[in-house]
Amino acid sequence: MSKRIVVAIAVLAFSAGAAFANPSPGNAAATLQPTLNGTNVFAQELKGQVRGQGRMGQRRMPTVDERVARMKKDLNLTDEQADRVKELLEHQQREARGWRNDHPQATRAEMREHREHMYKQMNEGLKKILTKRQYKKHEEMMRRMRRGRMGPPRG
Repeated sequence: MSKRIVVAIAVLAFSAGAAFANPSPGNAAATLQPTLNGTNVFAQELKGQVRGQGRMGQRRMPTVDERVARMKKDLNLTDEQADRVKELLEHQQREARGWRNDHPQATRAEMREHREHMYKQMNEGLKKILTKRQYKKHEEMMRRMRRGRMGPPRG
């Protein structure tokens, strides 16, 4: 008799634990998915990638809107400047995508040359949009970003 009670208590405890761990017990697929703090682990991993993590922990490129918002905040852009910067960034993005599609077999040297060309175009466009003070601050920010990404200068 006592064995039956112990088994019944164990079954109830296990069932109660499963019910609290899984908010939708009627969903058989959800029951098979591992959870952490009540959230699907796979959804957490995907969420991490969507919010700034690429393959193997590499950061993804920010979207045009994210870049504009950051520049607007850091450089104190007007709404008109922000709109013009967004147009410039979207144009650059389209041109870069088109060039990659047109040159799938490009060598590293060709890609580097094109990237430098795009960088010069971007700077010329920004010089037309930003004030001298804003452009100088933007250049300082870019130098710090490159230094942080590439490490301290060698020498």
